[in-house]
Amino acid sequence: MKSIRERLDQIAEERSKFHLIETARERRTGVPDWRQTTSTITQPQVYGRDEDVEKIANFLVGPAADLDDLSVYPIVGLGGLGKTTLAQSIFNHDRVVEHFELRSWVCVSEDFSLKRMTKSIIESISGHACEDLELDPLQRKLHDLLYRKKYLLVLDDVWDEEQENWQKLKSILACGGKGASVIVTTRLLKVATIMGTMTPYELSMLSDNDCWELFKQRAFGANEEELTELVVIGKEIVQKCGGVPLATIALGSLLRFKRDKKEWLYIKESKLWSLQDIGNDVWNELYWRSFFQDIGKDKF
Repeated sequence: MKSIRERLDQIAEERSKFHLIETARERRTGVPDWRQTTSTITQPQVYGRDEDVEKIANFLVGPAADLDDLSVYPIVGLGGLGKTTLAQSIFNHDRVVEHFELRSWVCVSEDFSLKRMTKSIIESISGHACEDLELDPLQRKLHDLLYRKKYLLVLDDVWDEEQENWQKLKSILACGGKGASVIVTTRLLKVATIMGTMTPYELSMLSDNDCWELFKQRAFGANEEELTELVVIGKEIVQKCGGVPLATIALGSLLRFKRDKKEWLYIKESKLWSLQDIGNDVWNELYWRSFFQDIGKDKF
């Protein structure tokens, strides 16, 4: 308990010390391990997104299927809202799987270099490593794989705001067949506007009921009796999560093996919540990572 209190105080001090001024990001090569995503659905149960999944899946197999030009559907929202989980659910939807000739998933992050993107898409389609060729042969190889194919490509976690970079990649992707589609997930409305061929799909917060189901899944075992006093505190914690699945999952996991009422009360009343008015994606991500990196160390 003491160690986690000290950690919270340290985070609060760091917030003040860094002033949290957004500056231009240094471009990185590749994707850090902690940001890697795949097409596999990692959540045991996805709550509150059925309507979102159906709406986008219906578009992909319906109106988009009749379009000759490449359809690009952006999903935009704050960090932690579940954009990747939504994209995974759509990617693996039965009707989507049946509809497309091939499907490809690429985790983009901050490295949107044309060569890296081309190579990553080839590897996702082929299922094996691609030779480190020059850009021209890579582009021709990708062209051959996509030519006149009704494909679905997911570009997850896009940050690049340079319109020219996207236009160069899009010119290669445009060789697909009728109904070829791209889903883009991003936190940045500017990115969604640059890349999208339609209005961005803005992901909403989860309802308190859906967040509670998500929290309960993590905090209690499947066959475990839910202690009334912990349920009451847990629901108050969930309300403070503000509909953000990332926070809900992390706190539920943190309390999974904690059955002392004092431990749950401490989380509910901690300084954690005083930092949630930041409204800054960069800090929000750093903050949650910093706070929850010690979950597995059983510090309280």
